[in-house]
Amino acid sequence: MKKNGFDIMRGKRNKKLEEKLQETLDAGNKVWVIGDVHGHHEALEDLIQIIEPSESDHIVILGDLIDRGPDSFQVIRTVRTNNNIHSIKGNHEAMMLEHFDVDYIERPGYDMLRFWYYNGGKDTVESYMREYLDDEGEIDTFAMKRQVAIDMAFVNELPDHIVLRKWRLVHAGYDPKEADLDLQSTEKLHWIRTPFHNASEPLDSNRCIVYGHTPVMKFGLTQDNVRKSPIKLEDGRPISIGIDTCAYGGDSPTLTAICLNDSQIIQAKVRD
Repeated sequence: MKKNGFDIMRGKRNKKLEEKLQETLDAGNKVWVIGDVHGHHEALEDLIQIIEPSESDHIVILGDLIDRGPDSFQVIRTVRTNNNIHSIKGNHEAMMLEHFDVDYIERPGYDMLRFWYYNGGKDTVESYMREYLDDEGEIDTFAMKRQVAIDMAFVNELPDHIVLRKWRLVHAGYDPKEADLDLQSTEKLHWIRTPFHNASEPLDSNRCIVYGHTPVMKFGLTQDNVRKSPIKLEDGRPISIGIDTCAYGGDSPTLTAICLNDSQIIQAKVRD
């Protein structure tokens, strides 16, 4: 079923990944959560270097690995090939899955243009094209198609949210009007904004929700801040924390990470 061009289906979880992350926390090792990367591979590498994760630590990215930045190809490769780096799916991955068609890569059709290309998809396509240029400046279409198929299969299997004992990790948020958060649609998990941001009571009484999708400037904050809900859980934590500090724009493009062990915030400025 589709609504406004987007698939309406229940968001999926990865129970094995959730168990691994919870075991990591229980063992006293660190789980870091990073906001929307948007193709800024260099900033992602900088942030990971600052974090200095051990072999027992794990990193989770809140979706929107791709689009708008210069190197979506490398961002996906980094996540796909590193056992300690994970991601959930964001609205930009959803658009990529719907509209990335290598056969029309040089002649994008209306749907590709309307729903993805001008929302940053053009930058993602170009990052793949650069990777597969031969010495004569021609695209190795066969090799690129093969890699796109591998990456699309990987992206398609990403969970839509992650639920831990004290945390929920989601790209956009949850609809406060729907009581069961685990039954909410991918459309809500990937796209919701205002109803979630304006929640006047906890959506999950035991868990703080960490999300991206909406740049902190939308809340009147500068990019060296994260957005903490004024509503509190019983343990004193905010009901939600927004960590999209907008890697692709604003006055000071920034990539942000939060440590689930102690809520420490680490940031890296985007150099490109």
